[in-house]
Amino acid sequence: MSLKKKGSEKNNALELKGMVYKIGKILGLYADTEVNKFTANLLFDKEYIPEVDAVWYLDNSQKLNLDLIKETLKEINIYFIQYLPLVGFEIEASDPTSKTQISNAANLYVQHYPFGFLVIDEEKGNKDLYRRAARILRTFRFQFGQVNYFPLSKRQLISLLNYDWKENLNETYPLEKKQYSKGAGGESQKSEVIRKKLIKIGKKQDLPSILIGVQKI
Repeated sequence: MSLKKKGSEKNNALELKGMVYKIGKILGLYADTEVNKFTANLLFDKEYIPEVDAVWYLDNSQKLNLDLIKETLKEINIYFIQYLPLVGFEIEASDPTSKTQISNAANLYVQHYPFGFLVIDEEKGNKDLYRRAARILRTFRFQFGQVNYFPLSKRQLISLLNYDWKENLNETYPLEKKQYSKGAGGESQKSEVIRKKLIKIGKKQDLPSILIGVQKI
C-alpha cells in the first residue's frame, strides 16, 4: 500500500470516528474513542482486552453518589459505575476482508456492549461492503446467539448528523395516558405495583421515555 493511500485511509477513519463522536455528544451521551475499558477488565484481569474504535456511554455522574459508591465498593473501578456503556463501534475506512469484520464483531461481543455497529464507507473499494457486513452479522447471530449488532454506512452517519435531533428529542411521551394491554395471563395486583414503581424510578432518573415504557406481560 502506498503512503499516500495509507494516509488517505487514516484521515477517512478519523473523519468517521469524528462523526460517531459528535452524534453521541448531540444525544447527550459520553463518547470516547480507542476504548479498551469496560467490565471485561473485571472479568479477565490480565487477559487480552480488545480495543474498540468508539463507544457511547450513559454518564451517571449526576445521578449517582459516586463518592459513597467509591467508599463502599473499594475493589471496583469507579469508571465502570460512572459510565454505563451502551453502544460500541468498529470503524473500517477501507475495504475490510470478511475475516476483519468477523474480528470486529468478536471485539464487540467480548466487550458485552448492548448494541454494536460495524461502520463502513461504501464509497471505498468494494461496493458490496454494506451487504457483506449485514451477512456477516447474520452469520454471527446464528453462531453465537442474538446480538444487537448492525452495519452502518458513512452515508447514514451523515444523515444522522443532519437530523434535527434538538426538535425531536424535546418530544415527551405521555406515560400517564398510556393504555396497557392486559396480556394473555392478566396482571396481578403485585405485578401492577412493581410496574408502576419501575416507571416512577425511570421518570425520577430522567431516563428517555422509550426506556421506561414498561409494558404488561
